[in-house]
Amino acid sequence: MDKSEIEKRVIEWIETEFPGNVEIKRETRFLEDLGINDTLKVMLVLDYEEEFGVEIPHNEEDKWRMVGDVVDYIDGLLNPPHTST
Repeated sequence: MDKSEIEKRVIEWIETEFPGNVEIKRETRFLEDLGINDTLKVMLVLDYEEEFGVEIPHNEEDKWRMVGDVVDYIDGLLNPPHTST
């Protein structure tokens, strides 16, 4: 799955679970723009693990400040950088 598809799915999920009047994009901040605190981010982790078939370590969500942080993180799990030997 490419990064644009990951971004689309992440944004659609947030729009469904946290409807509001904010346009959600990569720069949208969880707490300041959406009112999603650290406790609610745990819910994000559980749903994203299921949605994308990944395992996200405990407290990793503490590093996520914006929607783009989640997109980049999940992209890194699904599409790890290739290393040349």
